Amino acid sequence: MNFEKYKFELGARIMKARLKKGMTQDQLAKAIGRSQPAITQIESGKSLPGTGTLFKLGKALDTPVNRFFPETVPNRVLGTTIFGLLWVRIRHWWYRRKRNKSAEEES
Repeated sequence: MNFEKYKFELGARIMKARLKKGMTQDQLAKAIGRSQPAITQIESGKSLPGTGTLFKLGKALDTPVNRFFPETVPNRVLGTTIFGLLWVRIRHWWYRRKRNKSAEEES
């Protein structure tokens, strides 16, 4: 699997959060205990941060870690409203119910 697109998107989202917070790369690097060139590589999509670094970035930028990643299909299609999330849960429940009924009939 090619992660280049995802690395670039992740870096762009981190940079957007940093700029929204009004921080420089150097300030962010000091806040999470990394070097400024490491932040540059992450933001440009040349390297992927580790899990610990992601959590530190989220804390330093006051941003939930999941905001750094692409949206899931339900979020894109239905939005993050309670009705959209409820619809996904109902569909999942209905599918499992239907599948379990057909398995019982075969037995």
